[in-house]
Amino acid sequence: VVNNIITKGITLCILGVALLSSNISAQSNEDAAISFGETGFTPSIRVDYGQNDNAFRRDEGELDETFVAVRPELVWRADRGVTFVTASYLGDFKASDQDELDYTDSELAGSISTIFSKRSRGSADVELSFNHLELGQDIFTRFDPAAFDQVEFARQRLGLEHVYGAAQAKGQVITALVIDNLDYTNNDAVTENSSRLIVRPSVAFSYRISGDTRTFVGLTLSEVDRAANGLDRTDIDVSVGADWKISGRTSGSASVGVGRAALDGADDQTDVTARLGIKYEPRSFSRFDLSFERAFFNNGLGNLAEASIINELDINWRYDWSSRVFHRASFGFESVERSCPDVGDQTIDFRVELGIQVRRWLAFGLGGAVEQRENDSCSTMVVNQVEAPDYDRQEAFAFVRLSL
Repeated sequence: VVNNIITKGITLCILGVALLSSNISAQSNEDAAISFGETGFTPSIRVDYGQNDNAFRRDEGELDETFVAVRPELVWRADRGVTFVTASYLGDFKASDQDELDYTDSELAGSISTIFSKRSRGSADVELSFNHLELGQDIFTRFDPAAFDQVEFARQRLGLEHVYGAAQAKGQVITALVIDNLDYTNNDAVTENSSRLIVRPSVAFSYRISGDTRTFVGLTLSEVDRAANGLDRTDIDVSVGADWKISGRTSGSASVGVGRAALDGADDQTDVTARLGIKYEPRSFSRFDLSFERAFFNNGLGNLAEASIINELDINWRYDWSSRVFHRASFGFESVERSCPDVGDQTIDFRVELGIQVRRWLAFGLGGAVEQRENDSCSTMVVNQVEAPDYDRQEAFAFVRLSL
């Protein structure tokens, strides 16, 4: 399998060089497009070769991993003035010397937005993906990932949105509907009863308080239908917040939501969620993206042991040193706070890559990543206490990317 994927990756690279070779110089890091009338295609492919020292994210008995990953991408865009359409394919194929870590992921996505009239605009997006769960994360957090096969799933998502109100009107009404279905396709020992269907209609009122700042209040209803009886839930959430854009360089959004979840066979659950997102572009060649979310969950019993607080922070930094040299860096932090006898944990990850744009269509570079998870200590001795294993993981990789 490893040889097949490496062979395919090399073949695609050779074909890409043959097709894309031209007199284009490295004056821009942005991909060009093959134009056909009012539409354009943007193909690219990236090949990574890397190693990490803890393939299964374990706290002891770590195993090394060497891998090759091939990531082809094709984006199609069409702009007819009042209507804008996009479609894309993204593949992610990995071959590892640890056979359990091989995967072949694919994602098809499309979107359309149009202007019906001065006061009416609509959009729709659809996604079909075949993906996997990272071993040692997600539902593997409370299991030894080395004891299971790679978990695979299929996901289908449809989103619809309509905005009533002129673009610069004081008030706007936004109605939306999201249908999100996820089916786990293997490894029943881990994924039993985890498949679910979510139907989420919502309505919001937005009010412009300045040229580029809007406040909003929204109501969302979520129906979650799980594969097993007794695990369904109905959520009702009310949120308030604001979106802003300052001087073309800084934009963001902030919101606070309060919800109530009706659970089958259990007491209702209350949750409070605060979100913050900021984009800052001090220069055209430098951009920061920050997102933070803090959520509090309580099942209504009034017992601190049944409450949890989840904090998630993500920071991304893109910097182009010149038309030929660039770096990308990201930092992520997740904290799950629980009271004894349950044990919380904290996970951090840092990733950086440095690239050289040899030509507009050819780039290569090196990078590294660090992941770490630690558990809280619990002074109370509890029999059969379950906690996620601590782990440290370091990864190094090299990549080559071909595009127009």
